Amino acid sequence: MTRRTNRFTLVSLMTCFMLSLFGQTVCTGSIQDSLQTPVSFANVYVRAQDNNIVLATLSDEQGNYTLTMTKQGYYTLFFAALGYHTQSYDFTVTDSLHTITKTITLKVEPLMLKTVDIKLTRPIEIKGDTIIYNVADFTYGTEVVLEDLLKNLPGFRIEDNGIIRIGHRTITKVLVEGDDILGSGYTILTQGLRADAIDKVEVIHNYSENRLLKRYKKESESVINIRLKKTFLSNWFGNADIGGDVLLFKNYLAKGNIMKIGDKLKSVGFANLNNVGTKAIADVENIIRSENYEITKMQGRYAQNLLYFEGERPDLKDKRSLLNNEKMVAASVIYHPTKSMKIQNVGILDSDVLSYHNNYTIENILKDDHFKNITETLRKLNTKFGFGKLDWNWDISPNVIVDYSLRYAHTNQNGRGDLIFNNDSSVQTFNSTKQRWDQRLCLTNNINETDVILVKGIWNQEVYPQYKYSDQFVYTALFPAITADALQQASSMKTTFWGGELHHLHTMDNGGIIETEGGYQRQQDRLLSEFSLFSRDTLCYVPDSMQNNLEYITNDLYLGTKLQLPISKSASINAGLYLHQINNQKLSDTNLSQTTYYLNPIVSFVWRPKDSRKHYIGGDASYTTKPTTIVDIYDRYVETTERIFSKGAGAFNQLKYLSASFYYNYHSVQRLSYNINGTYVKNYDFYSSNSYCLLYTSPSPRDRTRSRMPSSA
Repeated sequence: MTRRTNRFTLVSLMTCFMLSLFGQTVCTGSIQDSLQTPVSFANVYVRAQDNNIVLATLSDEQGNYTLTMTKQGYYTLFFAALGYHTQSYDFTVTDSLHTITKTITLKVEPLMLKTVDIKLTRPIEIKGDTIIYNVADFTYGTEVVLEDLLKNLPGFRIEDNGIIRIGHRTITKVLVEGDDILGSGYTILTQGLRADAIDKVEVIHNYSENRLLKRYKKESESVINIRLKKTFLSNWFGNADIGGDVLLFKNYLAKGNIMKIGDKLKSVGFANLNNVGTKAIADVENIIRSENYEITKMQGRYAQNLLYFEGERPDLKDKRSLLNNEKMVAASVIYHPTKSMKIQNVGILDSDVLSYHNNYTIENILKDDHFKNITETLRKLNTKFGFGKLDWNWDISPNVIVDYSLRYAHTNQNGRGDLIFNNDSSVQTFNSTKQRWDQRLCLTNNINETDVILVKGIWNQEVYPQYKYSDQFVYTALFPAITADALQQASSMKTTFWGGELHHLHTMDNGGIIETEGGYQRQQDRLLSEFSLFSRDTLCYVPDSMQNNLEYITNDLYLGTKLQLPISKSASINAGLYLHQINNQKLSDTNLSQTTYYLNPIVSFVWRPKDSRKHYIGGDASYTTKPTTIVDIYDRYVETTERIFSKGAGAFNQLKYLSASFYYNYHSVQRLSYNINGTYVKNYDFYSSNSYCLLYTSPSPRDRTRSRMPSSA
């Protein structure tokens, strides 16, 4: 039984083998071109009726091929090679054994490739006065906001307060798609704008917001212009960063922004709330005092600060030494109703609570005696700040531009101080309110290809009242006959300024520029101060020597000229001379008046040897007569800081000084930069405080001293 089974199996296997041997088709042959040259490594493949490829091979180096089919059916044999027309051949596989020999001649087919654009993107490009950084080449994936990205760019330096420096230049503005968003308050933008939205960063040197003045600005401000990725343009986008102390629930940080940047409308909004030592606004005064005039001798005036209440912080980073609780919101809207007109609104609200703790010892050594003053102060200052502006720019024609600006700023400070002075404790309260209005108008007329005229007008007013109260009387040495237990000082400074100016600029054939300007400006300052002593909440003494009530008026009529002369392609020299007629009036219990004339000459040079983009050498010298200000002439004492009284000289004194400086800068975009600076100043007349010590106090009248020559390098 077993042997029969084995024989049957063997016979069956041999039968199947024979059937398979007789049921196969072999396709063989060669492939050549029209010149009978073998086509090597051509594709040879078989497709079934359902269009599926069932078998494939390549021709060898001599163009030969071989394929064996065993499954019966109808098939198509294809021959294809790059640069040749594809050919095909139909055949049938039956149950019999046969061979198909086929020599194929392929015809040449021109190969048409689609157009391929190859664009080379350089990490850094330089076009005229503009340096363009391709952001993608300087990102590492850890950047969150624009400031993080700028730190990666060669040549950039970010200060602790957020101010951006490139080589010897300080960035004055940060633009987004060509528009100035927040002016000098750009740290709000750089610390909020998403890094992944930025495509390019452009550094523009010799920037001019007024296009008609571009050719006259040889060495001027530098700005940054941010180019966004196309996917972010005309779409709302933003980001948020929220964190807190999950253990103590005392520290928090929440900041974010939302913006939409389009061609006609740019809208941005920012918010920052934190108590971890992060400044939402780097410097409020930078925003208030930012000027929008291109070339002018006429600038606004600001009320003088007489009383200082803020404590001193150690010279450390804010995150280590700043005890704050800040809340800030800001918004900016730029609208282009037409191609020739731009309207911008900016609003900022900020409040902060700062804490200071100072502890220091001062030892006073006299001729026959010495003593120590030990002071410990804990101060808390609450500041509220509001700012708004409206800027209107209208290109009336290709040759005429009108600019108008209206600004308002309001700052309120309330403070409390706990003071221990030589074991005597006292509590102080402080309040000040600063309010400022500012209006500016400028008309620029490009008369022809060589001449431009600017007509400018400005008006501003700032009111700055300050108040301080102390529940302890510490001036027994000054007032030995007075019995008091508290004191207060109230002061108010009001400054009103207005002026007009006509400015002419002429371009010479050799590229030099002649500037001529003349104008009139008037400043009116009003100072009121009152120092009072109290006993049991009752006014007991008002020292006459510590009361001020005066008005100070300065009228300045001036005419000046300045020459910018190119010596060569890499060097130029500037020289200027300004004539002033100053009329001063002091209106108080004793009126004074003075009219004086003076000349202010200035000369400077610039040289960029060899590679002008790397080396920068310059210097300047000037002889200046500076008009007297109200803080120089008020003639009765004001308490300016703790236990320090000071007053002005009480007379008109025009201060004269000579200054000279030299600077060299090397700046390599890809690698490094360094600066060498030297300055020499000689003050022919200056104000100095002559102090005398009375155990706890130092009244300090200001007198004029002569011939001091400080120098630094």
